[in-house]
Amino acid sequence: MTERTAKALRKMLMHTERVLQYATKDWVKDALRVDAIVFNLSQIGELVRLVDEETQAMHPQIPWAAMRGFRNRIVHDYDSIQFNILQATVHQDLPILASAMNDLL
Repeated sequence: MTERTAKALRKMLMHTERVLQYATKDWVKDALRVDAIVFNLSQIGELVRLVDEETQAMHPQIPWAAMRGFRNRIVHDYDSIQFNILQATVHQDLPILASAMNDLL
């Protein structure tokens, strides 16, 4: 793993942990929390491009392309974000991603 990839993974983990911290009870009713969560999710997707292809290939259990695609969706179509998808991503997918990132690092 290159240093650039390791740095990107550490940042991705940091953003993942922030999302999980911000996603308290009824967070979807708090515009500031939603904005903070969406921002951090977009950063995770942006950082995927810094993870080298070898690392991505060695860890296919991590949905690299889906994270990048999710980032594109929330950044370019922010007004059409479906909160049920956002909630599912935060509550179901991110804990798994955090665990996978910890294992990688």
